[in-house]
Amino acid sequence: MAEDNLDLNSGTEAPLRLRMGEISTVGLKVSNDRIYEEMKKELRWPSVVTTYKQMGYDATIAAAIELFEMMIARVDWQVVPPMDATPEQVKKAKFVEQCKDDMEHTWMEFIQEITSFLTYGFSVHEKVYRRRLIEAGSKYSDGLIGWKRIPVRSQDTIEKFLFSDDGRDVIGVQQDLSASYDLTRFRNVLSTTNKIEIPRKKFLLFRTNPKRNNPEGNSPLKKVYFAWKYRTLIEEQEAIGISRDMVGMPVE
Repeated sequence: MAEDNLDLNSGTEAPLRLRMGEISTVGLKVSNDRIYEEMKKELRWPSVVTTYKQMGYDATIAAAIELFEMMIARVDWQVVPPMDATPEQVKKAKFVEQCKDDMEHTWMEFIQEITSFLTYGFSVHEKVYRRRLIEAGSKYSDGLIGWKRIPVRSQDTIEKFLFSDDGRDVIGVQQDLSASYDLTRFRNVLSTTNKIEIPRKKFLLFRTNPKRNNPEGNSPLKKVYFAWKYRTLIEEQEAIGISRDMVGMPVE
């Protein structure tokens, strides 16, 4: 933790006037809270969700994603205080370690849900808290605020990210449950539009390659989309040819 006091002198000369805040912007292409960084319409959110699901059935792609998920799952996650830590820092590290193992789901289940960002480019997890009391389901009874769970919000329910007026900051995410099979389960939280807005401070956002601070990240599957698409078309044509004993040319 950076707590060193540099003890610098401010000097006697008056500092030059400068603007402390931002003047320009990253340049992320956003219109009406929709991100248009991708040129191809079929690779824009949310229509790309169907594409990623189809690509996930490919044997080569599925094996690669499984490999990364397995490597991440094998990591030994620990909360370690800094070297020469003060007693207070040691207590804080121990508290976080306790919270990690005091949720309704295991830490490893949480990590496995996070790895969905390898397919979709991002993963949204809502932060749910509780007071640490035995009667509230906690292992402890010190009355401190801990984690109850950090559940994923399925990518195919995420309609869009919400941006500030100047377009610089993500202020929330909008979840659309209109395609859910049983909307009566969510009747207590849904509006008339079947949509829920989650403020930024209420969720964790995990991304792959957050270029231009894009909240959607950049899914690795984008890089192999065209190779997968044309190979799939060729395989379909070959299958048709085999079924016809390679006689003639298939036409549409």
